Amino acid sequence: MKFNADRIGITEACKLLNVSRPTFNAYRIKFKLRKSNDGRKLFFSRQEILMKIPPKIVGSSIDLSIVDDATTAEIMIAEGVYDLRKINLIDPHGILSLLCSVISKAMEGGPVQLLIKDSFLIQQLHSLGFFHELERTRRKNIVWDRSVLKGLASMDTDTFLPIQYIGHKGGERQSSENLIRLLIRHGFSEDIGGNIGWIFGELADNSLTHSKGPCYLMCQRFITPTRDDLNYLAIAVADLGVGIRGSLRTNPKYAGLGDKEALITAFKSNVSSWSDEYKRGKGLTDVLSIFLGNYSYFRVDSGNMAFRIDWEKQAKILKPMCDVAGTRHSIVLTDGKFDKINRDTANSFVDGLIGTI
Repeated sequence: MKFNADRIGITEACKLLNVSRPTFNAYRIKFKLRKSNDGRKLFFSRQEILMKIPPKIVGSSIDLSIVDDATTAEIMIAEGVYDLRKINLIDPHGILSLLCSVISKAMEGGPVQLLIKDSFLIQQLHSLGFFHELERTRRKNIVWDRSVLKGLASMDTDTFLPIQYIGHKGGERQSSENLIRLLIRHGFSEDIGGNIGWIFGELADNSLTHSKGPCYLMCQRFITPTRDDLNYLAIAVADLGVGIRGSLRTNPKYAGLGDKEALITAFKSNVSSWSDEYKRGKGLTDVLSIFLGNYSYFRVDSGNMAFRIDWEKQAKILKPMCDVAGTRHSIVLTDGKFDKINRDTANSFVDGLIGTI
């Protein structure tokens, strides 16, 4: 029997809206819900129900941004139902977190519904390839009103790299090279371009080699509330693999580390899921060194834990933007001076983090 994520019976509809059967019957008459009949029971469109009678939601619009503590749970108004109309602002970290959350939920096998409308934000997500990437996964249990997207054109001029799917080692190189050329044409320095290329290479390798999963890349111009006289770029790398802690703990040397310590320790040099003889474990340290040598903002979410380091290099443990497998890295870089920070200095910084957060 062909799976139809949009076709549900009265019992499922009542559960979806958290109402009684008599209340739903009153609703279906009031809102003129279309029905079908297989000879035994009535069926309704899940999408039509949610568009006409959305479950009651608490709170106003939210921001899915690295400088905000909002999570994708705040836009899930019912099991497997994401109300994208609640999102006010979204950046690369939020976009890739939302993408990973939707795909992860769909991998569980149940129906996943996206509520959308013709708005600036939906146009932005569309132009960035968000819905295209969901189509590429070929998961038919993810549904949304596709008529909303018809005729929408690309309009996000601050995006230098829309969502890129990287499925094999080295696959990020062409995207990085194209991005660097584009940044230079827009007046950014070769210095920031080279550092972004290095970050993409190291984080993509970490996802593909250690986390055992493909990854996504993104880059957008970023507007910061701290200083308006500088150009910033927000870059993000995300995967749905085993995550930093899960990967690191496969090495018996680190199997006993606690959650927080494992997440942070992974950024020290010569710390890897591979044994010491392979001399791995420098990529995350090098990414941290780039961050430390620039006026930057950094965040990493992995599984059910996250930590961020703000503009003043102060760190904090917080909830991840989405509680799913894998890791989401984001760095906001300033198009300015990049000091050379060696690995010993980066290691000392990590040691300080472990002792303070």
